Amino acid sequence: CATKTAETAHAGCYRKITKDETALSVDVGLHIDFSTGLGGIPFGCANFTRGRNEWSTEAIVSGDHGRVDYFRTEPVCNLQKQNDGPGTLAMHELVELYSTNQKAWVDDFIPALE
Repeated sequence: CATKTAETAHAGCYRKITKDETALSVDVGLHIDFSTGLGGIPFGCANFTRGRNEWSTEAIVSGDHGRVDYFRTEPVCNLQKQNDGPGTLAMHELVELYSTNQKAWVDDFIPALE
């Protein structure tokens, strides 16, 4: 299991747990497209609701958020398509580029910083 990726390993080697994955909305919003309501509760993606708004501020504060399985429920959001105009990469493409190519990030970051 340790030498395989999630795509190539036997199904018993990997278990997707989403509860322990934490990120700031402002960072995640560069990659995926979602909205936030009062209190910063995300909405606008599949699995955020199942017949009622289980991810509402009221439902989370009251503890009445229904059948959401916090360990395995992925939001299933669309990718962030915003860009700086024709011929430029979409935000999700920049995130993916910079996550795999540190040189590309530095080459863009240094001139922006200066």
